[in-house]
Amino acid sequence: MILSACTGTICKHVEHILAKLNVENRTAAAIVAIAALANAKK
Repeated sequence: MILSACTGTICKHVEHILAKLNVENRTAAAIVAIAALANAKK
């Protein structure tokens, strides 16, 4: 609602992000993000 974006548009963006990260779902994407942040702090 804040961005006035359609739900379908958001889902398509999420699909593209998941494909680029080579993961199947948002949970796996979050794990990838946490691992990247942990490596960046080293």
